[in-house]
Amino acid sequence: MLEDTNTRRADAASAVATEAVEQEYKVGPGRPPREYQFKPGQSGNPKGAQRKQAPIVLDLKAALQQALNKKVKLKQGDKERLVSMATAGIEQLVAQFAKGERHARRDLIALADKLGVRPEWASIFGSISSCRNAFKRASVLASLIPIRRE
Repeated sequence: MLEDTNTRRADAASAVATEAVEQEYKVGPGRPPREYQFKPGQSGNPKGAQRKQAPIVLDLKAALQQALNKKVKLKQGDKERLVSMATAGIEQLVAQFAKGERHARRDLIALADKLGVRPEWASIFGSISSCRNAFKRASVLASLIPIRRE
């Protein structure tokens, strides 16, 4: 009998506690009814998000890599040699730089900085903080030296 009384009291106490919790909870904006709330361990989007399509950047990167690695024949006088497009492009850029084209100079300086290339003649100018300064100083000196064309 004593156990019966304790069980009844526990049931009554739990019923009163759940009623109090339900009375305290008010439904409103941002507070959905309890039966529509997510259950513990349940995702808000059980089917998941749609998969994204592969970005076009990877395709462009692969296309550029393939184009730069393509082989091309270069003629130098009577000789032909087989080089990659990247090598041919860099050689052409250096040739334009040697002719004094300012856009080639800008592009070559940027490329050398990015790749960490330091020309052999840079040590002539003393302690130079970067390759960019060496190229600038060399281009200034080159513009002061008259070129004799025959």
